[in-house]
Amino acid sequence: MMCDVFSHGPIWIIAVLCTTIGTGICSGSMSLIEIIVGRLLQGIGGGGALSLCFIMMEESAPQPIHSRYSCYILLTRLIGFILGPVIGGLFAVNTNWTWAFYFNFIFCALGLLAIPFAVDLRTCRDVQLRKLRVLDWSGAMLASVGLTGILLGVSWAGVAYQWNQWHTWAPITLGIVAFLALVFYESQWALHPQFGARVFRDVSTIMTYIGCFFHGFVIFCQLQFFVFYFMCTKYFSATLSGVTLLAITGFAVVPAAVVGTLLARESQCSKWIISSGWILTTLAAGCSILLNRITPTVAWVFLFLTAGLGHGLLLSSYNIRVHSIPKNDEAALSTKPITISLFMRAWGMAFAVPIGGWIFLARFGFELQNIGLEWDLINTARGYLILMDQVIKSDSESEAIKDASALALQVVWEVIAGVAALGGISSIFLWKRN
Repeated sequence: MMCDVFSHGPIWIIAVLCTTIGTGICSGSMSLIEIIVGRLLQGIGGGGALSLCFIMMEESAPQPIHSRYSCYILLTRLIGFILGPVIGGLFAVNTNWTWAFYFNFIFCALGLLAIPFAVDLRTCRDVQLRKLRVLDWSGAMLASVGLTGILLGVSWAGVAYQWNQWHTWAPITLGIVAFLALVFYESQWALHPQFGARVFRDVSTIMTYIGCFFHGFVIFCQLQFFVFYFMCTKYFSATLSGVTLLAITGFAVVPAAVVGTLLARESQCSKWIISSGWILTTLAAGCSILLNRITPTVAWVFLFLTAGLGHGLLLSSYNIRVHSIPKNDEAALSTKPITISLFMRAWGMAFAVPIGGWIFLARFGFELQNIGLEWDLINTARGYLILMDQVIKSDSESEAIKDASALALQVVWEVIAGVAALGGISSIFLWKRN
């Protein structure tokens, strides 16, 4: 939204500075609250920088190559997904976990050095501040309050508070009310709505954005809980668990690069590729329900390769689809199809963490109670799950905890499979002729 008023350079610098400040807070954090504040600033800066990459590409590159150039940006993001878990695991195992944040200072410094050579940092002298008044601040605020309230309530449920306590339902209710108010405000009162009818103009466009939301949920949930699977059921180290994800992220680069570069101008092919990607993703998500502590290596490798192929196809094909949506040249940057698709995918990722975590912890504690373990061990397991290989326990308790982890993850896999199936259903509407 701010790019509609100010130039890109200063906004990009502010985004990188937010990321740098957040990284510094996380590096020196002494409590969970400090980490949360630091990660919040990192998220604001990182999300702003990512959005600016696509916005600047749309404004500076010719229309026919938008899809191909945005694919290049997605490929660099995939490379980050490949290196991040491995490097983070190395720091967690061999040094202190705070070094993972110290390492981020390298990229923050490179960004601050490179931005002045890439964009013009001068602000326009004739900045029209009246544009600030026509931006959809109320819609953005309602969307933020709604998302924050629901995520906060779900994160507290079963962990900090029980489901029957008002502490859990108060933020969830506030979030739902905020979303209902958002719908009413955008449809009735907003003069320049960010989420109005001109953005969600037809069924095909709506289902494209919903598919981005589902894909963000599925890919983030899988990347998170596949690591938990190895650390909880096979007691892999953090480094080795990160290496296993190479079967997903590494293999996703190939279809993403091929589809995103060779078929960038073939927008009619996107619906075929999206449907194929959802079929592979749903198949992989469904087969992951069979994972347990004795699953052989060859089985989960093929499973991960299938998931990586599906995610690579979805990333590139949704990118092509979004760039084929008709654009209004007079529309604000915040309502561009590429911006809305990034927004929806980020929402899906935001919902994946608390919902998946709540399901896993609730089921994990239930399974541990069923096998008759003592409450002290249950609390230890739920609080330091990724360090359970270091907890003193008998062989029978160790095997029981592995089985309980596999059963808890099975529920998470079922939820992921259900969301992937919904994503496949949403792709059916892309075949409808407008």
